[in-house]
Amino acid sequence: AFFQKTLIARIIGSMVFYFLYVGILPFVREEQATVDLKYWASLIPQVAMALGSEVFSKAEAIDHTVDFSTMGELNSYGYKVSDALFFFVLDFIWIILAGLYFDSVMPNPGGLRKKWNFCLQPLLALCSRKPSRKDSLLEQLDESGNFELVSEELKLQTLQGKTLKIENLHKVYPNGKEAVCGLNLELYSGQIFALLGPNGA
Repeated sequence: AFFQKTLIARIIGSMVFYFLYVGILPFVREEQATVDLKYWASLIPQVAMALGSEVFSKAEAIDHTVDFSTMGELNSYGYKVSDALFFFVLDFIWIILAGLYFDSVMPNPGGLRKKWNFCLQPLLALCSRKPSRKDSLLEQLDESGNFELVSEELKLQTLQGKTLKIENLHKVYPNGKEAVCGLNLELYSGQIFALLGPNGA
């Protein structure tokens, strides 16, 4: 999404990886660095790996075995092996989610991008408590008067089952773009029906 050429993406990715490692690790390795600071820094995978490896190396130096029973006890200035393993899993999850998010919101040749807040839209829809789209359209029609009432003859066609009905039609593309949302139509015999879109099509 960010780069058009793979080579440029590799170079920039390697530089970011290196500078995040070299720029942050010296500050969290110091003895006076707090455990909370190390936890925040461990959201960067290479930092969590370095801090965890430091605990392993200190355990090896004193000939201490690292296993499931001791991983919560062995530490280097408060940072434990269990902390490193926890952040390995957490980093894996947030990187996957971030990749999926940017793949959806960044422009790409495979389809239309989503809004930046698309993942919050279901929650916003629940909290907004706005009338449905169908109710809003009916209210607009009632106010404008630009619609034709159904005659008794056409109502008879409905009762006799001689009409073509489309109810609650939806069309959603694989990229999440909703082209048709709850379309309801009833086509009567002996009439010419035309559907005009917002762009004149």
